[in-house]
Amino acid sequence: KHKRGSISMAHAGRDTGGSQFFLCFVDLPHLDGEHTVFGKITSAEGLSVLDKIKQGDIIESIVFSPSL
Repeated sequence: KHKRGSISMAHAGRDTGGSQFFLCFVDLPHLDGEHTVFGKITSAEGLSVLDKIKQGDIIESIVFSPSL
């Protein structure tokens, strides 16, 4: 589900997924079944950082941790 904090793969149609992804700042249920969620922000600190991201910001690094 495309809930706030989800990380989802962007694509332009079937079998076109590449290296582009997007972060969900709010729940986006209309994208369920259209795009693939492959991760989520799970910590309060991470969600706080999400809230600070503005259009045009450059994400310089991302750390993926295995789920517990």
